[in-house]
Amino acid sequence: MLKSEIDYSFFSSIIARIPVHPISFYKNLTNGFIIEEEDIKELLKDNKIKESLFVASPELYKQVQKWISSKNYPADKGQKIKISLLKYFIRMSTRCTPFGLFSACGSGKFGTETKINIDNAKSFYRKTRFDMQFIANLGNELQNNLLIQNDLLYYPNSTLYKLGDYYRYVQYILNQDSRNYSLEAVKRNEYLDFILEKSVLGISKIELINFLKSDEITEGEAIDFIDELISNQILVSELELTLTGDDFLNKLLYLTDSLENSIGEKEEQLPNDITTKSKLLPNLKILSKKLAQIDEAQTHSISSYEKIIQIIKDKNLLFNEKYLFQTDLFLNSNELQLDGKYKGELLNAIKLLNKISSIPKKTFLENFKIEFIKRYDGESIPLVKALDFEAGIGYGLDNGNFDVSPILDGLGLNELNIDHKTILGPVEKIIHYKFEKAIINNEKSTELTFNDFKDIDFSNQNLPDTFSCLFEIVKEDEKEWIVIQNIGGSSAANLFARFCYGNDFINAFASEITKHESDSNANAIIAEIVHLPESRTGNVLRRPTFRSYEIPYLGQSNLDLLKQIHITDIHLKLNSGRLILWSKKHGKEIIPKLTNAHNFSYKALPIYQFLCDMQFENCKSGIGIKTDNLENLFNYFPRVTIGNCIILKAKWIFSHEKNPVFFMNLSSKYKIYEKNIFSLIADISSAISKSLPQYISLVDGDNTLIINTQNSTCVEMLLSVIKNRTKFILEEYLFPSDKIVKGKDDYYANEFIASLKWEKHGF
Repeated sequence: MLKSEIDYSFFSSIIARIPVHPISFYKNLTNGFIIEEEDIKELLKDNKIKESLFVASPELYKQVQKWISSKNYPADKGQKIKISLLKYFIRMSTRCTPFGLFSACGSGKFGTETKINIDNAKSFYRKTRFDMQFIANLGNELQNNLLIQNDLLYYPNSTLYKLGDYYRYVQYILNQDSRNYSLEAVKRNEYLDFILEKSVLGISKIELINFLKSDEITEGEAIDFIDELISNQILVSELELTLTGDDFLNKLLYLTDSLENSIGEKEEQLPNDITTKSKLLPNLKILSKKLAQIDEAQTHSISSYEKIIQIIKDKNLLFNEKYLFQTDLFLNSNELQLDGKYKGELLNAIKLLNKISSIPKKTFLENFKIEFIKRYDGESIPLVKALDFEAGIGYGLDNGNFDVSPILDGLGLNELNIDHKTILGPVEKIIHYKFEKAIINNEKSTELTFNDFKDIDFSNQNLPDTFSCLFEIVKEDEKEWIVIQNIGGSSAANLFARFCYGNDFINAFASEITKHESDSNANAIIAEIVHLPESRTGNVLRRPTFRSYEIPYLGQSNLDLLKQIHITDIHLKLNSGRLILWSKKHGKEIIPKLTNAHNFSYKALPIYQFLCDMQFENCKSGIGIKTDNLENLFNYFPRVTIGNCIILKAKWIFSHEKNPVFFMNLSSKYKIYEKNIFSLIADISSAISKSLPQYISLVDGDNTLIINTQNSTCVEMLLSVIKNRTKFILEEYLFPSDKIVKGKDDYYANEFIASLKWEKHGF
């Protein structure tokens, strides 16, 4: 049976995402020729909008308050504020991607009809937490406190491994709010071996010092040695951030309770500046309580946040006001229901896209696999050795965030080369032909069918055990379309795992998915990758403990030590042409999983990226039409459909290479555009010899900014974004169906995450 014919099936639950304001909010805001300054200021009288803006950008909120209250505010600065606010207002009424108080997510089911009704006063609830950067600062503050250090447990750095006469490990240095990493080496000796062995299960600083003290080693020398290991991060404390399981702030509060009595007995013996620092402990309880009160209140008062900020300032705690609060909005019901009729159309599109989507070649992982076979053939090699830059193959590319330094002592056609730079593969050639045909015939869309690709079939290449499909339902000329935005992921739970903490039904759904993955791989160990690249990234990485095993790598696991897989236990070997991870301790294959939406390849440490890439060994990370090469050849794409699904919206591609005159004019005519902003739209249309529709989206990856081309303020906003660019993409905007998410007298934009599983029976 071909994989394209396989019975992928849907989980019964779905995730729904909607903006907090209905679509009429956007239409009313932009339906005139211009958006007046007073129109913007009138909206800012709404306390909910003010709070949403404060949570999103405290800096902008402060400037807005000055702008509103000052009669002589500089006109040019006022115009910039107006444009910034317009971007936020558009987002809170058209974009469904969860962001602060602008949009919400919730769970529901496929059913016999669609029933999603929104009452703006009752349909939402929110959860507020401290930003992980602030939490990380709290942890550092505590572990650097002399009153607390001796009561903490210390463990070996989770990246530590032996290589000859040295230990190697990854150390980081804080550079303002980011981390710079380096691979360090320290020479082995009997004392270091002894300390690392004793600290595996966690041990206090006092106990380590007592173990070291002897006739040859004084207490002072022992203290200096342990302090040096801690300062160089060879030993790390239990106050390193955790990303899975209970919220890290709760862990700090638990430690507070256990340490308070101990500290009270010591304070009289220490200097005043140190005892002042210890007051942080009871203040954690105050901060936590006041944070909970924000969610309980119904007033949307900024003063609640400001009181917390003042407490933090009074205690001289390190924080960045821009990154202090993390707020998520949730839908208050789990009774949401989406008509199951959409599943058939989605499944048909998924099967076709799977048929024409291949596993990417020339990736870091594929290149590594080739080198591994050449170098090691059939051997089983420790992961740390194979990925070591000197002793092994290494992995990935060098980046500015990582340094290596020692311290401390199918169609059977010929390749089509159209512009001598862009080479199209078999699928791209067919898409290219269909684009050309649609453009010549002045058709705004082209449809893909199985018959178009009868000689192509990549469906024998696996998809993961579970994966997700992100889509929206729109309406055009009384016809509903399903717009597919993304299909793939290493787990169907990735896109919503970080929201499990705030909604029991979302959490139950994610647990159902991860259980299915475990059940489908009963003979292997599925292990969650636990790593914190940057403190703020923790906002995306936080999730429950989904798996029975975890691989900690510069990140702490909450699991029992027996359930933690250290990198030194992992070996690499080939099995039937597959590169697999093998646990020497457990005698089983390890399947690594990163159950969140983190872009793990950005400035990633080699071992972390390798483990994440291994999620897709011999497996597709996603399916769909790749457009990078086609963007080099066309300045316009027609819409691409499969049945009633839109898999690519119509788009217009502008680049300096294809539109040199336009970009030259963009610079030289800037002042003219400012005075006559609609001349920008005229020049854009002229550059592509095609008029733009009234509503378009400026696309930046998965970010979109909707422009009404008949509103001068919207066009001015577009100019402000593209004025210094050498490339940008515009995409058709389609309004949501008014039959899906309904309010009392209005309707909302919509997005849904459907989750699918691959049933392996029958093979």
